Amino acid sequence: MDTFSDRLNSLVQDRPISAVAKACDISNTAMQSYLKKGSIPAADKAARIAEFFDVDLEWFITGKESKRALPASVKTELGNAIAVPYYPDIYASAGFGNEAVEAESELLCLTADILPYKSKHFAVINVAGDSMEPTLQPEERVIVDMSVNNYARPGIYVLRWDGCLYVKRLEKEPMGPLHIISDNPSVPSWQIDMRLDSQLEITILGRVIMKFKNI
Repeated sequence: MDTFSDRLNSLVQDRPISAVAKACDISNTAMQSYLKKGSIPAADKAARIAEFFDVDLEWFITGKESKRALPASVKTELGNAIAVPYYPDIYASAGFGNEAVEAESELLCLTADILPYKSKHFAVINVAGDSMEPTLQPEERVIVDMSVNNYARPGIYVLRWDGCLYVKRLEKEPMGPLHIISDNPSVPSWQIDMRLDSQLEITILGRVIMKFKNI
């Protein structure tokens, strides 16, 4: 039975590891760890690697051959259904942060017409905490467009900050600080100025496009 490391090595073959890492916007150290230690990348990184090699994300992560025939996109149209990877062990905190973890995924089949637009980079994760109430409730699931890795306009985003995952509303004025907002009025919001706090390790992983309680 092959491992994640086996599958990645079969894709990389004789390509320079540094070149593959750069093309996927992943550090060379992380790529070496995936190849030699079998570490599993986070969802956004796995999606970028799978897209680069034009392979199915589900096969890439789990090795399930039945999924390998699917296209490489995170989203695959099957009639009027769309297969989207769901990460049941990943919770983005609406409160004070959940530790980011590497996790396995499974495919969910969603009706195509419930989605506001098409993307190759949809993923489903869970919400923890109550600081985004009433907009997002604990244990709700959200669909995230993981191709959105920069602030584009006001909305709810998933971000990694100091090793933890958050789901928060972001707003920003031109040349102004980034406002990280909790919709629950009893929970404080905060702001950061990346021009002054350039050492802060904040990464936008995607933009929330919709939510649902049940699959």
